Amino acid sequence: MAPLGETAAGLARRALTAALRFLQTVANRRSVRGMALLDDRLLADIGLSRSDVASALAQPVWVDPSRDLAETVANRRKGRLWGRPLRRN
Repeated sequence: MAPLGETAAGLARRALTAALRFLQTVANRRSVRGMALLDDRLLADIGLSRSDVASALAQPVWVDPSRDLAETVANRRKGRLWGRPLRRN
């Protein structure tokens, strides 16, 4: 069994990591809110729509919306939408 000090240090490290991750999520959420102010043409230039931004911001506060938007853009660049291939006629 680990000494009490090592367990406390490990717990403190995990708590600090979680707090820093949450603060980064809050900062990213603020940036995504700023993206909602962009016009539709600028959003389209980066591969997003206004509804993509709104959908990402509708996630719970502890979810990083920038990850969701990055995945959306990556899927569109691969010719995929919502994780499924687009049909080509």
